[in-house]
Amino acid sequence: MALEMQIYNPTENGYVTEIKWNYEEIRDEVIAQSESYATAVYTDDLIKQAKADRAKLNKFVSALKTRRTEVRKKLLAPDEAFGKQVDEIVGIVQKAISNIDGQVKAYEEKCRAEKMEKIREEYVRMISDADHLREVLPFERIWVPEWANATFSIKKATEIMAETFKTVQNGLDIIDSSDSPYAGDMKQVFLQTFDIGKAMERRNQLEEEAKRRAAYEEERRRQQEERDRQAAEEARKQALLRQQEPVKPAVKQGIDAVIDNPAPEPRSWIAFEALLNTHQAALLGAFFKTNGIEYRPIKKEA
Repeated sequence: MALEMQIYNPTENGYVTEIKWNYEEIRDEVIAQSESYATAVYTDDLIKQAKADRAKLNKFVSALKTRRTEVRKKLLAPDEAFGKQVDEIVGIVQKAISNIDGQVKAYEEKCRAEKMEKIREEYVRMISDADHLREVLPFERIWVPEWANATFSIKKATEIMAETFKTVQNGLDIIDSSDSPYAGDMKQVFLQTFDIGKAMERRNQLEEEAKRRAAYEEERRRQQEERDRQAAEEARKQALLRQQEPVKPAVKQGIDAVIDNPAPEPRSWIAFEALLNTHQAALLGAFFKTNGIEYRPIKKEA
């Protein structure tokens, strides 16, 4: 399409290159009149005059800007019509471009698909020698979309796949030989990143977490043992205090009287009941034992 746009009007030298107006005249007059306003001081009594002066100056500025907008519209009016004409022609050409573009893209997509299949065939051939990697390294996992570009050779893609197989195999061997309880977690990270360093970082992280948990549990066990020891010690002290509790004076007098004036032989069984608490029963039992007094429970009729 050997067409050249030719502009008939304006001619090359007919474009507006400068807008001429009474710029200097207005500028000089504004400078002269604005000087007094710029240095004016308005007292409280002159605020009404200040507002009037401000309104007059704002009106002048607005008139200048309005006039500029009018001139700009006139300058741009031919360009607006020219632009619409250009857009119309571009639209006609764009329709043809879209038709061609669709066919080119369809062809390129077909070429990409064919190239992808050729690379897949190379993958199948290579994975057959390392079939144990098929599950952890499927073609979709290793595929890189850029390989389908026309500038990327199949040979280069094959070399990258071979290197990836080697990297994965070496990484899995290292993980298996580590004999770590976290080998499963390490493999998961490694197969996501193909980075054995990140897998090792994951192992170290899990080991540190396990150490912290073990230390926490050990501290809890130690604290519980200490609480149990203190409780046992307190129970022992209380038992000793109960054993060392002094006998009440009245009871002691009765016991001393019996000891000082033992009953003559022979002895006979006597029956009696006593209302005792545990401590008192222990004291009575100790007394019987110390003085060789036999005792037995009273059998009550049902």
